[in-house]
Amino acid sequence: MGDNCLLLDQRSTIPSRFEEAIHAVIERTRELNKITLAVIYGQFPWETDSDDAEVQLALILDDDVTDFVATKLELTKTAYDVLVETGIEVAPFPVPVTHWYLPSKAA
Repeated sequence: MGDNCLLLDQRSTIPSRFEEAIHAVIERTRELNKITLAVIYGQFPWETDSDDAEVQLALILDDDVTDFVATKLELTKTAYDVLVETGIEVAPFPVPVTHWYLPSKAA
């Protein structure tokens, strides 16, 4: 395992070009929101042959998201900028921390 990969578990690592795109989205989001946790979910695009695969990224935001649509729109803009810069599509999804730890509050 190379030094430029982030360990996911003992079976999978993130190639550096994907890791750079993921970190870019996270760091730019941190400028506006406090992130408690970032979770990659879904199929890992680096394990597929598809050219249009995306990294699905749940961003657990520390503060309750009062305007979900505005937050999602801002994340979409950030992800687009990262796509243009890196060629890697990251699909961030904001999740209020209360919904993450207490899913019953999301209903």
